[in-house]
Amino acid sequence: MELSLAREPEKTTKYTFRFHKGFLKTFIEGNFTVYDVIKEAVQNAYQADADECHITIYPSGDLMIEDMGKYAGMGPEDFDAFFEVGTPRQRMKKYTPHYKRPVPGQFGVGRLSFYKLYKVLHVETEKDGKRWFFALTQDALERVGEYQVEVFSQQPTGINGTKLVFMELKEGVQPLTPEKVKSFCQSAFEFLTLSSNFKIYVNGEEIDFKTPKMLKIYERIDEEVDGVPLKDGSYGAGKIAGYIGVSKPPLPPEQRGVQLVIMGSPIGSRRTLGELSGNRALDAKLPVDKVTGIVEASFLKPSISRQWVDTNDISYRKFAEVINRVANRLVERLNEEKITELDSVRKNAAEKAAKLLSSVLRREPSLWPSGLVHIGAYDAGVPVISVHTRGSKRKKEGMNGGSGEPEQAHQVTKVHISSDEGSPRGMRRKKASGFVFEFRPLQTEHASYYDRDLGILVVNIAHPSFMKRDGNKNALTRYLLNLTLKEIMLLHPPESASEVHGRMLALLEGEAGELIA
Repeated sequence: MELSLAREPEKTTKYTFRFHKGFLKTFIEGNFTVYDVIKEAVQNAYQADADECHITIYPSGDLMIEDMGKYAGMGPEDFDAFFEVGTPRQRMKKYTPHYKRPVPGQFGVGRLSFYKLYKVLHVETEKDGKRWFFALTQDALERVGEYQVEVFSQQPTGINGTKLVFMELKEGVQPLTPEKVKSFCQSAFEFLTLSSNFKIYVNGEEIDFKTPKMLKIYERIDEEVDGVPLKDGSYGAGKIAGYIGVSKPPLPPEQRGVQLVIMGSPIGSRRTLGELSGNRALDAKLPVDKVTGIVEASFLKPSISRQWVDTNDISYRKFAEVINRVANRLVERLNEEKITELDSVRKNAAEKAAKLLSSVLRREPSLWPSGLVHIGAYDAGVPVISVHTRGSKRKKEGMNGGSGEPEQAHQVTKVHISSDEGSPRGMRRKKASGFVFEFRPLQTEHASYYDRDLGILVVNIAHPSFMKRDGNKNALTRYLLNLTLKEIMLLHPPESASEVHGRMLALLEGEAGELIA
């Protein structure tokens, strides 16, 4: 069957394509929330090149959002854009005129979302020595296209800016709280503060975007990269701003990964560091469930779908180099953090073991190998425990002499059992009488050895038995006590070693049975 169309119509009728006046009201009521009111106002302040934006929540439920700054405020030339609903900002301009802030490509309809929550919007604005005032009511939505706004002039205050006061909270609407607004601002406006001096306050308190508090470690990024292709075909500098960090606990799925921002708008979803940089090996070095961040690089070229960027472009390669450097610094810092945490556990375990040993040897000093310490030192009271950590590079002396080859520099944890009198050979007076625990890797199958000349009990942190207990204070304390008992037993004559070991074990069980069991 062929489609047949009339070629010579006898009569022509014209209709006007339009939407019902109530459509915008219904659309806004169904699609916008109270946070859209805040988001629209703050973004307008940012795009007006304001320096500050103050949000105030009153006990009555009223809301005031005020921006200020040298270039802030509106004049008659700005009113047409303000009163035009749905203005495509991206078509208007890509950067603000003074601070050159990127303008996200969105449509300005959020300012009318107040209708869902408040009955009146009161606006005061001042620019270049002139001040104006006007008000919008809920009739503005019901009479779109014919609603007239009367603008009044006022006496200027000398402060450029715009004040929006949302009044008369509608019945049944839950009022905002400062805490909820602070939380919203922290996540919603971080994009705006990455590379600008824009500040946001809630009830007088500045929102801190500079210190991600939930992060264990983080790297802030503020770099310029050269050799970036510009619109005119030349090459110049591009800026990368933001932060990448690692949290202490695993993050909820919506916070995992790094959000890329271009021209003030998020590009796609959050990505792992491996995906962001093109170096998948990074995801094996950093925990993907703990890495988060946000990075703005407006010189990058987004893909057509704006879900990612053109990874073949030289701009991306420059960007990836910076991200890789930052990620490698995070890997180094995370490893240092792990060492510091483990080192702290080792110190605490060594201190506890040293105190228990001191207490036992003070009660029965004859159990201590002769010649290693002045026994009377323990009669003065409980020895003082001092701890220090230092880098070490010295010859390894194993139980059979060792290879004598210098070891690589490493972190060494020592616990000195100090007393008021006497010290073994090689130690300063009042420092390190008796055993000194030293934690370091050894190229040997032994779990430990005792350096009699230096008075050091070296604990092999590369031994499987140690690695199994490392990080657990009680397990490590018990392990150190057992190692010490074995080393003390080996320092006694063979005929008395077993008896000494049994007696010390019995005394330690009396001091801390739960650790020795």
